[in-house]
Order: sequence, then C-alpha cells, then structure tokens
Amino acid sequence: MRFFIVGDICLEEVIGEPVEFAEAPGEIYAVHRPHLGATDATCYWHVSHVETGVRLGMGDSINFAIDNARRTLASKTPVQIAEALDAARVRTQEAKKRLPIGPLVGGIAMRAE
Repeated sequence: MRFFIVGDICLEEVIGEPVEFAEAPGEIYAVHRPHLGATDATCYWHVSHVETGVRLGMGDSINFAIDNARRTLASKTPVQIAEALDAARVRTQEAKKRLPIGPLVGGIAMRAE
C-alpha cells in the first residue's frame, strides 16, 4: 500500500505492508522502509499510521519494528490512543495544506496536480 509520511519539507510517499494491532481496532498501520529524508541508518523499518503518516515504532528488522509499535500501543489506554490519533489527524490535514508532495526533484519538491 502507498501512503504519505509528513516530512520536514514535503509529503513523502512510502510503500508498506498493512499491520493490525488489537490495541487500535479499526486503525490501519503499515510496516515500511523509512522515507527519503530519514538519516538514522540503524532503523531500517518503520511502522506508521497510514491515515496520518505518524510513526509508531521502528527497528532494524520488520519484526522488531512491529514489536516496538505494539509495545508503544500497549503502554497507552484506548482513550490516550484515540486522543493521539485525533490530534495527528488535525496536524496531518494542516501539513497537507502547506507542504508539497515529494519526492524531491532537482532540489525542488513537486506538487501533484
């Protein structure tokens, strides 16, 4: 599945495989490679919320990234998870209005029309 991560200067498309978590029923997450601007070479896999692009966990293997994401969710109450996702939805909508869509082409982020 393809979805966007909110980067520093543009929305960056990533491709990932869906992951479901019992702690967040009805929400879609995906495990994927880091976006283009990621500089942390020790974390080769990320788990992000597909709708908002917010990263939930990361690791040097798919399983480790998923386990980290699961631990993050397990440490929160259902209300905390819902509140965090609601806030992320607002931030993502605001970012989509002001950030161009990447990838960077010749140093200039291009917006798809």
